[in-house]
Amino acid sequence: MGGSILICFVLCWWAGEVFGIPPHRRLEISLLSQPGVLAALIVVLVLLLGCTLLGTLIAGTIRFDAGLLAACCGLSALSMRGGTMGDLLRQQNMARGAAPSIYWVLIGELTLLYGMLALTWAALWALRRGHLLRENASYDDSENAQRTITDKLLAVVTQAGVMVFCLFLLMQTDAKKQVMVSVFLAAFAGAAASQSIFSVRLSPWYWCGPLIVGLLGYMWERFSPGAIWQAGQVQHVLARALPLDYASAGPAGAILGYWASRNWEKKDEEDEEE
Repeated sequence: MGGSILICFVLCWWAGEVFGIPPHRRLEISLLSQPGVLAALIVVLVLLLGCTLLGTLIAGTIRFDAGLLAACCGLSALSMRGGTMGDLLRQQNMARGAAPSIYWVLIGELTLLYGMLALTWAALWALRRGHLLRENASYDDSENAQRTITDKLLAVVTQAGVMVFCLFLLMQTDAKKQVMVSVFLAAFAGAAASQSIFSVRLSPWYWCGPLIVGLLGYMWERFSPGAIWQAGQVQHVLARALPLDYASAGPAGAILGYWASRNWEKKDEEDEEE
């Protein structure tokens, strides 16, 4: 598993260097705010699909969605190449003046990134349905069918709620390392807690949480009175992470949290049988 993550990370870093994502190292990183938007989006989509396939070939025998985890970890390389949310706001203010429209751009970007994740998941699921991927006990269709849509929606809400709570504790600044680690750990905790309660058997119900949290954060910051984004500062905690942070470290942490909770659940079942 570690090897597939490392390969995907290096591949995404190299692609970022070649295709200029971001255009300037350690500065702004927003796919929809940089030159060549369409090319950048295509590169990210190809990287997600390619890294998922590559990760599945290497580590697919471990877990069905191991390739998607590796791809999300790889995608984090693009964000690490760039700067912080504060850097993005300051760059936008210098280029266009203090425009709150940047938050609508971030909302659109996060939604597009999650659309790419959904497309990648659909491709992975199609391969499984076609029996081209090894079956995994974590994806028991009969067991998953027993969960109602209410259970699944409550799992999403619980994951997002726990993630929000953890981010308020962990993400005290918009420093890149702190943001990435905070989003990862918060998503991990949220997925683990939600899975232990609702036992929904498909990981997308857990990695949807970072999408909700990110959208909430950007909307909150956009409409907050007395916001200080004009000075390149982020007032609310949830708006300190960039769309690429929520779309990479978020799903990666959520998938690992889901795996961990499933393993703990199985261990408890085995102990009860003994």
